[in-house]
Amino acid sequence: MFKKLCFSLILFNALCSFAQPTDLYMVGDAAPVGWHIENALIMTPVPSSGMFEYTGPLFPGEFKLAVSQNSCWCQDFYVRDTSDATKMVLNGADNKWTITTLAQYHVVVNTVALTIDIQQVSATPIYTKFWMIGSATTAGWSMDGATSQPFVQNPSNPAEFVYEGSLVAGDFKVFAGAFNNFCGTFYNPMQNGQPFTDSSAQLVTNCSADFKWTIATPGTHRITVNTTNSTVTILDSAGILSVSKNNISNFNVYPNPAKVGWNFSSSNEIIERIQILDISGKTLRSVSPKSNNAIIDASGLSNGIYFAKVDTGKETNTIKLIKE
Repeated sequence: MFKKLCFSLILFNALCSFAQPTDLYMVGDAAPVGWHIENALIMTPVPSSGMFEYTGPLFPGEFKLAVSQNSCWCQDFYVRDTSDATKMVLNGADNKWTITTLAQYHVVVNTVALTIDIQQVSATPIYTKFWMIGSATTAGWSMDGATSQPFVQNPSNPAEFVYEGSLVAGDFKVFAGAFNNFCGTFYNPMQNGQPFTDSSAQLVTNCSADFKWTIATPGTHRITVNTTNSTVTILDSAGILSVSKNNISNFNVYPNPAKVGWNFSSSNEIIERIQILDISGKTLRSVSPKSNNAIIDASGLSNGIYFAKVDTGKETNTIKLIKE
């Protein structure tokens, strides 16, 4: 009896010793970023509940859940219970959940009760992740390489997604998934050779069309996808400079790129608030100077691209920042 009691206590303590995950990631060819675990889709945590949610497109294929984006694949995984697809097992046999139809889904995971609820909420998926792909890009037509060329959601307009970078002479499309499926979902122009002055675009699946935009002159370009009106706007370096001058003519940010911090100044507007956001839209810094000048400390930030939302009370402008 004593031995049985001790064994029960040991088993209880072992089960209770596993810490609940603080993050949860969806990985698999059914997920928006495929099997690229280092960029796996992070689910949204429900505070103090052990629950995580995801609402968005899922593709025909399989997925499982990881507790980190560690590329070693040695982290803990939640997998499908072989006897019940609504339940999950921690570090069990490599069974995955299967999605058969491209659609919009709502997924709720409970890591305490070890349950998962997968519901299709619409036949029309709403895409929020895009990547550049094509011979005009650094990675060419490699889908694995496309993961390094993501679009960034505009913090001031959630329907806009922006890619800015150096392009070479060649063609490109805007990729939305599923990874390693060239008959997946893409934004295409309406026809080959479409001029940049025409921003109309079409969302194509299942290889129903295969048109591409063409970059004739190498250099920096800004590509903006608007999912509300299905447009893709393309600006070359001259167009970017023109738009920047019109949008932030009253503001000066220096130095940019910066090592230590950014100085913001306005010639004729009071700066009510400045928010610094990372490329995922997460707010990292927020100040309310209520003056014509402000200094934002960049120490502690990793090198890379950030965005500043500058609010004057009359308008809000978004400015691209670089930390080096």
